[in-house]
Amino acid sequence: MRIPSFNMGVQKLVFGTPAAVPPWRSPSLRKYVIAQDRPVARDDSERLSGSTFRRTVLVAAALTLSLFSGRVAAIAGCDGSPVPISIFASASAVAETPGSGSGQFVFVVDPNTGGTTLTLQITGSATNGSDYSAIPTSIVIPGGQAETLLLLSPLPDFVIEGSERVTVTITASSNSCVVVGSPNSATIAIADGDAVPLDASATTIVVPIVAQTASFSTEVYVRNANASPMTVNVNFYEATNSSVPGLRSCSSLIVPAHTTQLLTLGTQCVLGLGSHFGMLVLEDAAVPKTHKFTVFSRTQTPAGVGFSVEGFPLAQFGTTVASADGLKRTSAEPKYQSNCFVAALNSAIDYRIDLMTEDGVTIGTVTDSLLPHQIKRYLDVFALAAAPAVDYANVRAQVTGTTIVPVPFVAFCTMQESITFSADFRIAKPVSVVPTPIVVPVVARTGSFNTEVYIYNPSAGLLALNVDLYEAETSSSPGVHSCDPFDVPSHSTRLLTLGVQCLVDANSHFGSLLLHEVSGDTNSFAVFSRTQTPAGVGFSVEGKPLTHFKATPAGVDGLKRSSSGPHYQSNCFVAAPGGAMSYRIDLANGSGVPVGSPIFGSLASHQMVRHLDVFAAAIAPAGDYTNVTATITETSPGGVPFIGFCTMQESITFGADFRIAK
Repeated sequence: MRIPSFNMGVQKLVFGTPAAVPPWRSPSLRKYVIAQDRPVARDDSERLSGSTFRRTVLVAAALTLSLFSGRVAAIAGCDGSPVPISIFASASAVAETPGSGSGQFVFVVDPNTGGTTLTLQITGSATNGSDYSAIPTSIVIPGGQAETLLLLSPLPDFVIEGSERVTVTITASSNSCVVVGSPNSATIAIADGDAVPLDASATTIVVPIVAQTASFSTEVYVRNANASPMTVNVNFYEATNSSVPGLRSCSSLIVPAHTTQLLTLGTQCVLGLGSHFGMLVLEDAAVPKTHKFTVFSRTQTPAGVGFSVEGFPLAQFGTTVASADGLKRTSAEPKYQSNCFVAALNSAIDYRIDLMTEDGVTIGTVTDSLLPHQIKRYLDVFALAAAPAVDYANVRAQVTGTTIVPVPFVAFCTMQESITFSADFRIAKPVSVVPTPIVVPVVARTGSFNTEVYIYNPSAGLLALNVDLYEAETSSSPGVHSCDPFDVPSHSTRLLTLGVQCLVDANSHFGSLLLHEVSGDTNSFAVFSRTQTPAGVGFSVEGKPLTHFKATPAGVDGLKRSSSGPHYQSNCFVAAPGGAMSYRIDLANGSGVPVGSPIFGSLASHQMVRHLDVFAAAIAPAGDYTNVTATITETSPGGVPFIGFCTMQESITFGADFRIAK
C-alpha cells in the first residue's frame, strides 16, 4: 500500500538537500524508498526528482521555498528562514543564425523577499563575449520581483564549430536572507549557424497526415518551449476522395509557456461525420513569427493501432526530387495497400510519381497537377500507376516536380494491412539532406518483433557500408557488435534484415544501428526501417544523421499509461554513441507538472540502457496518464552527444509506437 506522505517526503529530500551527490544515490534513501513504497524492477540508483520545464518554475520554487525554510534555521534580520533563489533555462538551445532570437536564463525567488546581488560563474565551450554578447559575472535581483531574466544573445561568427554550450552558475548571494537554491546552474546550447536539426523547432510546421474517419482519428501534441504563451494558427488541407476536400482554417490553439497542448483534429477543425483526411499546417500567429515550437501526432484506431508522425518544418519541403521507400503489395493475408499523397503549398505544381523496384526499374507512373493549397490522395498507388499485377516487397515512390519554374511540394505515403488495420507512414524526402554516418535509433530481433532496414543509394557508384549494432542492456547480448558489411548498388534500394546481417538469434535483441561508409567518405544515402510483428503491426523510423544528436536536453511527447484495455506501456532508451555520460529523465504532464520521481543513469561509451515501463521506473503515482513528456538531460560535464527515444506498446494487438527525443 502506498503511504500518502511518501511523495512529499521524497520531494523534500530532493529539493531540500544541497549536497552535490543526488539524494537518490544514497543507499539509505534507496532502502527507505523500497521499504515505504513498492519494489521496482529497475536499478533504484537511476532515480531523482525535479523537472526542467519552465511551466513548473514557480511551482518548483514555491515547493523548494517551503521545504527549505522548514529545514534551515532562521538568520537574524530575516523574516523567518532564508529563502532560496534558483536558475532555469528558457530553452535547451538557441541558433547562432541572425534573427533566431535569444535564450533566457531565468532567476526565480519569492517576490516577498528583499533584493540581492548574485555572483555568477560563466562556463561552457562557448566563449563569453565572442560567441555571444558578454554576460556579466554578477546580476542585481530587485526586491518584490519573482523573476529576473538574463539574455543569451548568440553572435554569428561564420565559423563551422559545432554546437557549443553556455552554463551560468549562481555561486553566492549578497543578501544573507536569500541563499543559493537548487538548481543553481542552467545550460543553453548555441547551435552552429543553420546546423539546428530541421525537426528541432520551427515557426511553421507541417503535420503530413491527419485523419478523422470511422476507423482512425488523429491527436496532435503541440509543445511550446518558449518563455511566453503562443497562439498557433491551424490550417487543414483536406484531400481529394475525402468528404470535404479543400483548404479550411480551423480554430486557433493557445499554448501556454512551457506546456504541451493536445489538439484533436475532429474538434479543432469542427469536422462532421464522414471521412476526413489530409495534412495540417501549424504556424505561429505572431507577426513577425517569433515562437518556435515542436509537434508530434498519433493517428490510430479506437483499439490503439496506428502510427506516429513528427511535425516537419515547412522549410524542409523544397523543389527537389523526394522519395518514400519500402512500399509493398501482397495477394496473401495480410494484404497490403499503399496510398500516396502530394500537396501543393502556395503555388500550383505539375509532378510525376514513379514506382521503382529495389534495382531502380520503373514499374508504373502517375502524372498529375495541383492547384495552390490542394492535396491529392492516390488510393492504391500500384493500381493507379498501372503496375503489373504481381506482389511487391520493396518499392520506392519517387515524386518529381515537373513545373517549368520549380515550386515546393509535400509528398508522403501510407501503407495499411488487412487484418489488424495496422497502418504505416513514410515521408517523401530528398536524400541530399541526409549526411552520413546514419543512425537507425531503434531496431529489434525478438520473439515478437523483427526490424527490416531499407537503404537507398542515389549515387552513381557502389555504396559500401559498415554496420554496427549497439545492443541495449537487458538485451540478450548487450554491447557493440560489428555486423557483416553491406553493399548497395548504384541507384538501388537494398533490404537489410537485422537477424541476418548481425547474426543474432531469436532471443531478445534490441538497440540501435550505426551505418557508415567503409571508405570513410560522406556520400548521402537514405535509410528507412520498419519494426513489426509477423502480423504486420509495428512502427516505422527514418534514419537520422549522427550529427542530429546533440548534448542538449531532448524530449519525447505523448507518452501514456492506462488501466483499461488496451493497456499501454512506455519504455525509454538512452545511448552514448561516442563517450561516457550521465543523464536524467524527467516525466511531466502537459502543463509541465512533474510526474513521479525522475530517473538518474550513467553510460559508458557506446552503451545503451532501456528503462522498461518508464512510469514504474519513475515511481509515478498510480493512475492513468494521456499526455506525458519525457525530457532527457545530460548531467555530466563535457557536452557528450546522446541518443534518446521512447517506445509505447499496447496490450491487445501488441501495436508499438516510436518517438525520438528531440
